[in-house]
Amino acid sequence: MLIDKEYYDPDELAVISISFNDACKMLTLTQEEGPRRELAAIMLQLNGLAQLGPRQLKATAARLFRERCRKGEPV
Repeated sequence: MLIDKEYYDPDELAVISISFNDACKMLTLTQEEGPRRELAAIMLQLNGLAQLGPRQLKATAARLFRERCRKGEPV
């Protein structure tokens, strides 16, 4: 998957980081790299849409992650 944006300003990065950590807790993800990488990719894609606030970003990313897991898509 390609992420179009190469640079995030510090405030935007802080929001993404906090939302990512919150979503990891919500999904009870361990430190295993694969699932965390998948969640990060989902979050960066959603953030690129620039339509979601921090809570929406976290909730939507978690929902999409769960859907991919349910469908058996690689994580």
